Amino acid sequence: MPLGNVTITVVDGGSASLVVPGSNTQLCLGCCSGGVVNQIISSRVPSTFQSALGFGPLVEYTGLAAANGATILAMKIPGSTAGAAGTVTHTGAGTSVVTVTGAAYDTYYVKVVFLTGGTIGVAGITFQVSLDAGRSILNGSSPILSLGTANTYLIPGTNVTLNFAAGTILAGQIESFSTTEPYWNTAGVQAALNAFQASPYALGGVGSIHIVGSPGFATATATSAATIQGYMNTLANGYVFERAWMTARDASPPSLYSGTGETEATWMTSIGNDYQSTTAVRMNAGAGYYNFPTVFPNPSAWGAPRYRRPFLWAAMVRQTKVSPKRHLGRVKDGPLSPLIVVDAVNDPTDGFVYHDERVTPGLDYLVAGTGTNRFLTAMSRRAGVFVSNPLSLAPIGSDYYESQFGLVMDIFASQFHATAETEIDDDIRLNSNGTIDDRDARAIESVLASQCNAALSGLISVPISTGPAALAAGTSAISVNRDTNLRPAGTQLPISGQIVGLGYIQAINATLSFQDPGTAA
Repeated sequence: MPLGNVTITVVDGGSASLVVPGSNTQLCLGCCSGGVVNQIISSRVPSTFQSALGFGPLVEYTGLAAANGATILAMKIPGSTAGAAGTVTHTGAGTSVVTVTGAAYDTYYVKVVFLTGGTIGVAGITFQVSLDAGRSILNGSSPILSLGTANTYLIPGTNVTLNFAAGTILAGQIESFSTTEPYWNTAGVQAALNAFQASPYALGGVGSIHIVGSPGFATATATSAATIQGYMNTLANGYVFERAWMTARDASPPSLYSGTGETEATWMTSIGNDYQSTTAVRMNAGAGYYNFPTVFPNPSAWGAPRYRRPFLWAAMVRQTKVSPKRHLGRVKDGPLSPLIVVDAVNDPTDGFVYHDERVTPGLDYLVAGTGTNRFLTAMSRRAGVFVSNPLSLAPIGSDYYESQFGLVMDIFASQFHATAETEIDDDIRLNSNGTIDDRDARAIESVLASQCNAALSGLISVPISTGPAALAAGTSAISVNRDTNLRPAGTQLPISGQIVGLGYIQAINATLSFQDPGTAA
């Protein structure tokens, strides 16, 4: 180790050691139609992100989070694969063939319903456009549009154009298709993290890093998670202690929307097989998709759609609103349902998969009771939809199997580093055998414990004590090693620290019965 540095190794009881945040500030990386790659846009105002970044998944998520009070640092990463449209499904007897062109800005499930028929090129055809599989038409927010004499229609804000060949359109005719959003790659994520590390924002740190969107709809993402884990370790080696969240792919949509109609069971098996061998202690993966209202409706063009988005989005908004110690599924914090819309009438029959770990366990090994799947996913309760468990991609048995443990440890590591660094190159008294004088050891322990206790107030079960005895007792403690000869040049001063974390009530086993008053008497 170079002289002048403080090296921190965090011991994990369930795996190999790992390299070691405004806790409610979130760094978001993703694809969008505008903006400058790797430029940080910081705001709590949704319109700021749309003005600076245009359209796309990054804009939609940052707008959602900002609308719910989060402070967001948004960074555009380039799309390595452009958005595209799938095959158009035609329903009706009109002779005009409808095709689609343009590199889509986002994932849309487009449904075009014609209200008045006619001949292409002759005024009179009217229609409605939905970007959410018809939900905005059902809720009455999609306006009635006129094609006029045109033979194309650019859907505003999407970069998707409908092209009408010569022929007729009949009333009641429907055209359906989906688009895919631009996909990022890990090289783009690495470049963004490097830019973040070099920025002033890295000095104060952030509470979480959200990688918005996907590296591919049907491709493996566990490989991406493992690669990004390496980038997170690089940040930690530079004393920026952070953790990142990303999402596993969605189930392929119904054939009506250019998909294969993948079943829930097939999808669960697929992503489970993809991720099961991935170990990434600083990474968290969400699974499952729900419908989210956009904060950027366009009443004059396509209404107020409820886009199909990763359930992780709701969890990440919640992460910006709670303490790092908080279990994201805490029932007292209320359901995530205000962020998502559950339509009990239409959702079950629309052909999309809405995974609920209560109904179909298997993606959360704590709920399923077996397996190796470690996804953050949804669970319905009486009050609404909640996070099941905020699992990380750490190996089963790790001290950091849930994200809150890692977040608290990162605060400990960050504060320890900042305080210990002030001791570098300071003079100390030595005993005749070259070991540190106990008076100076106690002074160092005292300042470290004081600063770390202040940073961890309310985040741990037992305040940090000092000295070898406290360390041996297994309580929260910081202890300077008194047995190392420090005379040889370059010798490191060993210091050990440990904390007693909080516990969580994750299940209740109650016994209820009637009591016969007469028997009791």
